[in-house]
Amino acid sequence: MNVDIIDSKCNSLRNLLRRSYTQNDESVSVSASIGIAISPQHGTDFKTLFTHADAALYQVKRASKDSHLIYSTNFDKNREPLKNPSQQHSADYQQLITNPLEYIFHMVFKSKDTSLTVQILLEIFAKYFNLQRAYVFWNADGLYFPRILFDCTVGNYSSAELSHNPEVRRRMWKKYSNTKYGRFTICEDTSKLKDRSRKVFERAEIKAYLECAIMDGDLFLGCVGFDDCKNAREWSKSEFEVLNAFADILHRFLFGQMYYELMKKSSIWDF
Repeated sequence: MNVDIIDSKCNSLRNLLRRSYTQNDESVSVSASIGIAISPQHGTDFKTLFTHADAALYQVKRASKDSHLIYSTNFDKNREPLKNPSQQHSADYQQLITNPLEYIFHMVFKSKDTSLTVQILLEIFAKYFNLQRAYVFWNADGLYFPRILFDCTVGNYSSAELSHNPEVRRRMWKKYSNTKYGRFTICEDTSKLKDRSRKVFERAEIKAYLECAIMDGDLFLGCVGFDDCKNAREWSKSEFEVLNAFADILHRFLFGQMYYELMKKSSIWDF
């Protein structure tokens, strides 16, 4: 590919994105940094190209920002690759809140172990948002009998696998609706529900819940969710956005792969 064309396109894109905003006597400037990898010289598969483009982007941000660079093998010397997500600091929380989709995407594609990364992300969400449960369900066995894929429980509470029995799942499923953030089921205070439902959630130790559907068109594949087992709460915009971004990543890139990995490790695959 002609490098001059790449330069021209990147300059045009950065010019379009470069803006300043002023409100209440405060100004904020926005600019773009771009990392570039070219196939086939920098790789022929998505993950290799993404990794090399990310290395170029890191170099741009390290040097000047508001610029663009094409990947070079020299960039790798300036950056130690993340071999395992557990080696990373528990979270750059500001990045998680300001751009959850990018944060989750980077975490996933810098790891060689998808399952471990998803589990670590759930632990990060639980810690930052002060949750007692964060979980991922796969709808393999029906709406009210989903299969748990990932389960993070904090404190002396039963796991999502145990607490989310068919009665809980049925009541949560009935409350799903489309919101501006995606398809969610929400309750901010289960003690205000009708008597029968209130008792179901009381037994499950769920004071409030927020859950995002993982959809493929009109097909409900599964869900990702948060439980507060201590207090009723008003769910924040950040919590909606993080769950929606996580559900989007799971659907577009990981769901089939994760399920295959988990089944391969289980006795189902032992012949």
